[in-house]
Order: sequence, then C-alpha cells, then structure tokens
Amino acid sequence: MSIAVTVSFIIVAIILWALISVFTHLSARYLFKGSGSYSGVLKAYGYNSTLLSPTVLGLLLLVYLPSLAPLTMALVVISAGWLLFSWVAAVESYYNINGGKAFVSAFIVPLALFSLIAIATVLPLSSVFRGFAV
Repeated sequence: MSIAVTVSFIIVAIILWALISVFTHLSARYLFKGSGSYSGVLKAYGYNSTLLSPTVLGLLLLVYLPSLAPLTMALVVISAGWLLFSWVAAVESYYNINGGKAFVSAFIVPLALFSLIAIATVLPLSSVFRGFAV
C-alpha cells in the first residue's frame, strides 16, 4: 500500500512540475514576449524543486514531533518564499523579462489556472455529494 502511495505522489509531482512549467512558459514566452524555451523552464523548475526540502523536513517533524508545529510552519513559509523568489528569478533571467512580468508568469498565471481547474473539478462533485452531508 505505501509503495503505491509513494509512486502515486511521485507521478502527481511530475505532472504538476510539467503543468507549472507549461503555464509559465506560455505566459512568459507568448503573453510577455520573452525569449526562452519550454525545456529551459522545465530544467530551472526541476532544480528549484530541491528548495522544497525544508517543507519535507517540516512535515516529517510535524508527524513525529507534533509539539514542533511552530517550527514546521516556519520551515514551510521560508521554503515557499525561497521557492517563489527562485522561480521568479529563473523566469526573469531565462526569458529576459522584467521582475513583475516574471512574477506574473511564475506565480499568478499557474495559480489562476490551477484554481480554475480545482473549481471545475470540485463544482460537479459538490452536486454529486450534496445528499451525503451530515
């Protein structure tokens, strides 16, 4: 069971990595007229994903030592901020666009598109499970 869960998480992580890279590339390249390629942003985001290590450490601490929840939150916030900064810097450098456009391409566009996907997925399910409310 745990091997299947682990493999599933790895597959989902790879799919999300590819999707975030696609959304970022399309917005940086075509919306903001940048000069990079998809393979470059895919590599940059792959390298930057190592910055999530403090988040993993924080979650492990939370599972095994729940009393360290404040430290866990600090690790997650620092890791997320660091990752966002590095994504924006990578997009800015790779696509030769300014920081504001890089922020929109690296963060706002993927966030908006994933939000739309989540809403499109949850809304039909809410009507299916409406009768199961406790």
